Amino acid sequence: MGWKVFGLLCLGMGQVIADGLVEEEGQGISFLKGITITQQHVDVAKAFVDYMFSYKERHPENQIPETKIEDTKIEVTIPAIASHVTMRIGVLSDYFPFTVKQGNNFVGFEVDLMKLIAEEGNLNCAFQGMSAMEMNQKFCDKSIDIGVGAWLKDTTAEKNFEFSVGYLGTDLGAVAPRKNRGSVKLSFVGKKIGVLKNTYLETYMRSANIQDAEMITFNTAGEMLEVLRDVQRKQLDIALIDKNTAQHWIAKNPELEYTSLNMTKEYAFCVAKGSPLLKTINRGINKILGTQKFLELKRRWSIDGN
Repeated sequence: MGWKVFGLLCLGMGQVIADGLVEEEGQGISFLKGITITQQHVDVAKAFVDYMFSYKERHPENQIPETKIEDTKIEVTIPAIASHVTMRIGVLSDYFPFTVKQGNNFVGFEVDLMKLIAEEGNLNCAFQGMSAMEMNQKFCDKSIDIGVGAWLKDTTAEKNFEFSVGYLGTDLGAVAPRKNRGSVKLSFVGKKIGVLKNTYLETYMRSANIQDAEMITFNTAGEMLEVLRDVQRKQLDIALIDKNTAQHWIAKNPELEYTSLNMTKEYAFCVAKGSPLLKTINRGINKILGTQKFLELKRRWSIDGN
């Protein structure tokens, strides 16, 4: 018989005697198939029950302390970025297929990728179009948090912002009218070469020190393409650009041709210096890379690269 059952039986016997059931002077109570319980049995049972219920007083060291309300509070570590924070995102809006303005909205591979990252971090996105020069200024005065627009990762360009981890590699090359293809392959000497302002390729051209070459900078990819197509005025011979952008230019302008410079870089996002969003963006990129969602985005926007 277990101790708990025995204790309950003892309590039951005590209650029977207390109620005076079939109790006679000098005699016990007969029940349970002839077993007779005497007063001595009752006294022993009561002593045992008293002993069992006095365990708490005799062994306070084994007792579980009472829980106070304040002890039940769960310590919450506040993340660097709270839920539903709105990311202010500057967009180079003329950089198809990465970023482009469609009506009053922005679309493109990087716009969709930023939305996926925001979804992972429970954040909101607020996009605003601007040029590369405006983007740098807005980073300087802290009026944007992130910049998108097929930026090539270049640590020498980090003044008012930092680059995220790269999300995709790409080839860099030159786009020129087909008749000039031979000169593009052989040399840039004496050519008018277009680059976008405040980008890796501008830094590259300034350090290349090509003989008699003239570098012409543009605020947007669209502006540079239009000047390159104007072969009559011959204001531009070559445009340096990433392969993905070049492929879309050529798809709509078959008179142009792309030649690789055998240079590779990584696309990345620009994030304001010191912003806690940098960790959030990096974590989101690393989580999304290689997933079905990421591969679907590449297919949707015909993005090349690894």
